[in-house]
Amino acid sequence: RPFSSSFGRKHAHFALLERPGYRGEISLDMNVVWLKRDVRLHDHEPLALAAALPEPLLLLYVYEPCHLQSDSYHEAHHVFINEGLADLDGRVRTIASGDDGGLTLRLGDAVEVLAALHALLPIKRLLSHREVGNAISRARNARVSEWADAHGVSWTQCAQDGVSDVRHSELDEGSWAKKWSAQMCRPQIDAPGSLRLVSGRTILRGAILPSVACDVAHTGRRPSAQHGGEAAGLATLRSFFETRGERYSEELSSPLTGWDSCSRLSPYLAWGHVSLRYTFQALSRRQEEVRALKRSGEETGGWLKSLAAHGARLRWRSHFSQKLHDQPSIEHENMVSTYDELRKDFDETKYEAWLNGRTGFPMVDACMRSLHHSGWLNFRMRCLLVSFASYQLWLDWRRLTPVMARLFLDYEPGIHYPQFQMQAGTTGINATRIYSPAKQAEDHAGGDYEFIRRWVRVHRGGCEALALSDVIAKCRFLSWSRCLASTW
Repeated sequence: RPFSSSFGRKHAHFALLERPGYRGEISLDMNVVWLKRDVRLHDHEPLALAAALPEPLLLLYVYEPCHLQSDSYHEAHHVFINEGLADLDGRVRTIASGDDGGLTLRLGDAVEVLAALHALLPIKRLLSHREVGNAISRARNARVSEWADAHGVSWTQCAQDGVSDVRHSELDEGSWAKKWSAQMCRPQIDAPGSLRLVSGRTILRGAILPSVACDVAHTGRRPSAQHGGEAAGLATLRSFFETRGERYSEELSSPLTGWDSCSRLSPYLAWGHVSLRYTFQALSRRQEEVRALKRSGEETGGWLKSLAAHGARLRWRSHFSQKLHDQPSIEHENMVSTYDELRKDFDETKYEAWLNGRTGFPMVDACMRSLHHSGWLNFRMRCLLVSFASYQLWLDWRRLTPVMARLFLDYEPGIHYPQFQMQAGTTGINATRIYSPAKQAEDHAGGDYEFIRRWVRVHRGGCEALALSDVIAKCRFLSWSRCLASTW
């Protein structure tokens, strides 16, 4: 017979293990799995480690005001994260013993939340995935580490993103790629078959909180944004490797064809609803299937080329994250200080025109309006937006990164800041790339400039689409002053 609720309230430092054959067993401490950008069940090493330990565990997610009110966080991120939390909570409840299983959710500073939980039931181990985060995450992690050391809590951080603890520059040639491959080829961590959670009578579970309850600073709708959750992520992965991905290498450069032919996995990887290793191994299996079909004489179309191209981009993902891991200062500082004297005068008029899709350059404006609507844009068009702002408008990239972080549903710090500097030409190692809006429109806007006409019409509130002759005229090389002065 379980202890009474009055006993539980009086002795809150005890936890009951709710599992068959162990009802009434008392634990004097617990382990906490701290969920951040890893809200999933499959291939989750911290969760698997905690499930194998004798102490009960707490699956904790913290809504942190330092992130919620930052300039890189948007309500669209919040909605996506909450969808992932709801998905995982449902999955956990199916394998947790007892009738009060599920995630534990809190709103507050991470250190204060951990301290409050520690006061209810001592935390023996804190387990989480390592993250390549922005300055806010790094500062928070430093404070959590200090708190854990002061309270004798062991903090285990597991790798998940292919980033090496050793700086890239300190590795022998080829060593980084070998380490990355070794991590990606390790056997995946199976989802636990059962979980022994701290009783909800000892520690209340809390609730999934909407953005208004969390005082999210930057709000707004993304009507065609993708939905979060492990189930949605796995479905997206399957559809890409089974059907959508065959023409990936041919169609990834256009925002029209890329909508379906690109993997669309980036938000699930960014927020950890699907692991990078799970994705890489699914890709490898698909490659073997296609090669076997080819050996048997069957037609395989563009699959092998497309799968190879996607595999390269998975590696690039970790490669850029490694740059931020090795040099965190590049979030706010030019990689080469020689460029510090450039772009000193920031033109707010140009910035507002760029941000709102009102520059008068058709392809630039269509891309920006599409991004506001969905939170997604293919890679080449992202490069176009940053290149145009950096060169044609001569805007400092550091003023652009926060708003673009809010616009990108798949905001990933390890990719965001190195890529911004690469496209802005401040790395000192990459060739300067200035994208021509006219050429991108000619090459990638589709027949009759379909992409441009679609998003100009949407922006005008459903009015008659822009005449084709107008689009063609505006896609020619025009001076920025003429374009900025014009209206759609």
